[in-house]
Amino acid sequence: RQGGGRTRHRQVRGGAGSGKTVLALTQAKELTRGRNGIGPKRVALVCYSLGLSEYLKRAIGTAPRRHRPSFVGPFEELARSWGVTEFAERDDSDFWGRRLPLQMAELARSLPERDRFDAIIVDEAQDFADEWWQPLMLSLRATGVLRRAGAPGSSREDSVPLPRPRLQSWPSRPSPNQTRRRPATTRSRST
Repeated sequence: RQGGGRTRHRQVRGGAGSGKTVLALTQAKELTRGRNGIGPKRVALVCYSLGLSEYLKRAIGTAPRRHRPSFVGPFEELARSWGVTEFAERDDSDFWGRRLPLQMAELARSLPERDRFDAIIVDEAQDFADEWWQPLMLSLRATGVLRRAGAPGSSREDSVPLPRPRLQSWPSRPSPNQTRRRPATTRSRST
């Protein structure tokens, strides 16, 4: 929370075609280029699936270079960008759910300030493992914000990280009042 009780972290929930991805793209572009007297921010736009990742890269790729987020891609690609070189098979749940997030958390702790993010926008957040949130939060600058978009009704609907980037312990299920939620209720998908 920031001064006056305002929440810095946001969650947008809505069904398929409700505009969550469009909102994520818009936010990423606006934060990256700066707006309303606020300077440009270092932004990561992270998602779960490779298909959505390719779509986001194509959509962001049309923007001028200075308006593109610093990172666009899935969690695994973020790990590669931080120097992770060895990955397990897809069915190794211990690696993806425990070992990789622990390794990424260590890498995030050692990121130089210039490589940290001012904002992280997560699409397909309902598909993220609980343990994936800690490395993301640790990669934020002290004043950074997290925005997540996901489908309602998933088992991970309330697994929103605490709004403090440098945590020593990490609860898997913080209370719902730690993130401001906005439902996306209008369908905007054209296909």
